[in-house]
Amino acid sequence: MRTSGKVAASVVLGAAFGIVTAVVNWSATPADAGGGPLTGTVWEPVARVAGRIIDSGWAWAAMAVVAGRLVGALVWSMVAGAVTLLAATTGYDFGEAVLRIVDTVGDPALEGVGPSPWSWEDLVFWGIAAVILGPVLGAIGALTHRAGFIGLLASLAVPAGAALQMILLPPGMSSPEPMQRPENGWARAIVLIGALVAGGLLIARYVHGRLRAGEPEATDPGVR
Repeated sequence: MRTSGKVAASVVLGAAFGIVTAVVNWSATPADAGGGPLTGTVWEPVARVAGRIIDSGWAWAAMAVVAGRLVGALVWSMVAGAVTLLAATTGYDFGEAVLRIVDTVGDPALEGVGPSPWSWEDLVFWGIAAVILGPVLGAIGALTHRAGFIGLLASLAVPAGAALQMILLPPGMSSPEPMQRPENGWARAIVLIGALVAGGLLIARYVHGRLRAGEPEATDPGVR
């Protein structure tokens, strides 16, 4: 696939990520916040945990890193990182706008009120963040292709960032009692365990590669 095609694919991936995040958050809206289609079902806890995981800073940053790795070339990876985050932000806001319209259909209390307007403020704010942070994250993704210590550090960026966020800013921290809802604790545990496992595997692969590189080349015992 040509570089331009890879950049386009990363944009589609980012937009899909944003829309899916909006749908997951909406589908498991708690009953005290209006309720969603999964509220009261056996799938509600699963969707709420998934929402806490996918709608977090490390996951959005990971999208830009994945885009950079997908493209490969450093400069184009920086472009891909930025446009992927822009596409994800637009997709999320578009998804929320559509879902707000869906919420008003058939609700007598909201009849004639109309849907909430498009969140231009959020779009501009996160758009600026995407332009600033996206190129850095895309470059990290491109560096994951490199062998040696630089490639290891780049590969560890996502699991390290995920673990750091779960420690310093766990899900639900903005609420008065962040760990009161069980989905916050489950999401934190899942991400921490996943980050530790991923980081351990990456380090083990690096060490194994270094050991293999230090092995003497096999020689034919019949050659003198």
